[in-house]
This record gives sequence, C-alpha cells and structure tokens, in this order.
Amino acid sequence: TTTGTASVAGALTIYSTPTIQSTANQTLTLGGNTTGNITLSPLDGSGLVAINGNETITGTLGVTGASTFLSNITQTGSGTFSTGTGNVGLNGNTTITGSNTFTVGSGLSTFNGNILASSGSTGGNAAFILNQTGSSANDIFAASASGSTKFRLQNNGDISFYGGQSSPITLTSA
Repeated sequence: TTTGTASVAGALTIYSTPTIQSTANQTLTLGGNTTGNITLSPLDGSGLVAINGNETITGTLGVTGASTFLSNITQTGSGTFSTGTGNVGLNGNTTITGSNTFTVGSGLSTFNGNILASSGSTGGNAAFILNQTGSSANDIFAASASGSTKFRLQNNGDISFYGGQSSPITLTSA
C-alpha cells in the first residue's frame, strides 16, 4: 500500500543493501513526541555515520569520538560552539556569527581553512581574544610561513618579528 502506517513491535532487521526513504521529496521524520533517544551505532559503535547534504541542527549536537567535518561549519544566533578536549582539525571555512562563544579543545588544534572572527555591539571586548593557560614558556601567539617563524607574542609580553634577518627584532615589555 502507498498510504497508512507501518508498525513493528520489537526489532526491525533489514538485509541486503537497505534504504529507508520517502517518496516525492517528502520529509522523512524519525521520532515524535513519544520517541526516546535515537542512537546510530554501526559496527557496535566503531563504524561510520555519514550525513550527506546540508544539515540544520536545532538544539545541541553532541559528538563523541573522532569526527571529520569536510565542509563549512557555521553557527548563527547566540550560544556556545565547543570542540571539547582532544585534537581538533577544521579543514573548511569556519564562521561564527552573533553573540557566540567558540571554544577549541585542549589538544592540538589545526585550522586548514579561513577563520573569520567578527565582533558585534558588545562593548569592552576585543573581536578576538587568546588566553594562553599553559606553561609560561609557551608563546601566546606565533605566526609562520612554511614552518619559518615570522612573528611571536611571547607569554611575558615581548613581541618578536622576523624580516629578512636571521635573528628576530624583539620589543621587550616593561
């Protein structure tokens, strides 16, 4: 039949190469007001869950384990974008707009795309704030070209920059 409701009590197992889809480009909804949590757990939690296309998430998206985002990540409105702890790699353009907090994990963070930070009407705050909470020997900010250091803002406030010379020019803080 092409209309009506299919109901299964217990487990539903589909063999071969299964596809669940709606027809005529209708919205496919999983869950309703009496549905509990929905868990996707291929290969007993060690498999891959792939979402193709554009995603809109209302509410909280909790991701546990290794995750790869191959396209743009955009957050609008107010809220917090946090990568948690561990290593982070963002390979597409990353844009956070509105009054948001963007927190990158405590591990190694790699950004291979453009990062746009824009500040709104909140007074007294810089558009981009770095807070180095690690060892006092760690730089607050460093910039390099092809692995060669060009600029350093050191933890003690000293600023070093490199031109064509082999030793940096350093402005020492008081």
